[in-house]
Amino acid sequence: NQRAAVNFELHTMPVLAGMLQVDAQVPFFKLRAGFSAETSGGLLIALPADTAAAFCAELRQLDGQPAWIVGRVTANASGDRASNTADIISNPTIIDV
Repeated sequence: NQRAAVNFELHTMPVLAGMLQVDAQVPFFKLRAGFSAETSGGLLIALPADTAAAFCAELRQLDGQPAWIVGRVTANASGDRASNTADIISNPTIIDV
C-alpha cells in the first residue's frame, strides 16, 4: 500500500546463522547479492530515522527478539512508483544471527 515514489538503500543484512559459510562455498547461492531466501524473514517496517532505534530497543524488550535498522528510504526522483528500487550497498554489514 505504498503511496510514495521511494527507493530503499539497504546497508545491513541479517542472515541465518551459518549461511555466510554456505555462500562462500556455493557460487550460485548469491546471499550477499540479496537473492537467497536466507536473507528474508520478519517484517520490513519503515519508520522515521529518529524513532527507529527506540522502536528496535522496545521490540527487543517486549519480545526478547532482535530487530535491526537495515537501510534507509530515499526519494525516487522520477516520481513514478513503478520505478521504485531496493538496492544493497556495495559492502553491506552482514549480521550472522
